[in-house]
Amino acid sequence: MIAFKSTSRFSTDSGFKVLTRKGITIGTFTIMPTPVRSAQDSLFLIPLRLAGRWDLVAEEMVGSPDDKWIVMRHNRIADPFLGPNAGDKLLIPTQEQVRYYRQQSS
Repeated sequence: MIAFKSTSRFSTDSGFKVLTRKGITIGTFTIMPTPVRSAQDSLFLIPLRLAGRWDLVAEEMVGSPDDKWIVMRHNRIADPFLGPNAGDKLLIPTQEQVRYYRQQSS
């Protein structure tokens, strides 16, 4: 966990980062752990038909549209409203990595 000085406008609380300004909470967001990378990772080029659809990308990459969060986490994407765009290159997690991510989330 990141430890901020008491004079910092950032503070931490149970895996969340809280941004405050003049004592008012501006935003709270989850600190994303570093993804697990592997030499077996391969690239996936987003075709036009999958642009803007994380669920369809996840179904094609890892076999389940419910695992879109795994694809995003593995590629360090925090905002689901950004992409995927046609022509983007994403890393495909191995099945072992997918199991690890699922285990960490439960």
